[in-house]
Amino acid sequence: DLAASLLSQLGMPHDDYRWSRNVFNPDYMEFAFYTFYDGFGWLTPGGYFVYENRYKRYFYKEIPDTVPEQQFIRQGQAYMQALFEEYRNL
Repeated sequence: DLAASLLSQLGMPHDDYRWSRNVFNPDYMEFAFYTFYDGFGWLTPGGYFVYENRYKRYFYKEIPDTVPEQQFIRQGQAYMQALFEEYRNL
């Protein structure tokens, strides 16, 4: 996020940094995504989960009651799929 944030403050394009986000953008969606061997984590201000694929289980999971659990989990899965697809097509 550093590249997009700094470059936008300088009035410079940051399109080359596809996965960097401008934290000063008022439409900035707060989330964090990370991967580890055979798993991934998804965090938002309202909840989080850490999923390990080998054992097909969640190590940690706290999902808000206001969002259907499956919808919240699919957000993280969709982000991971988009990320994988982007790098696979390089």
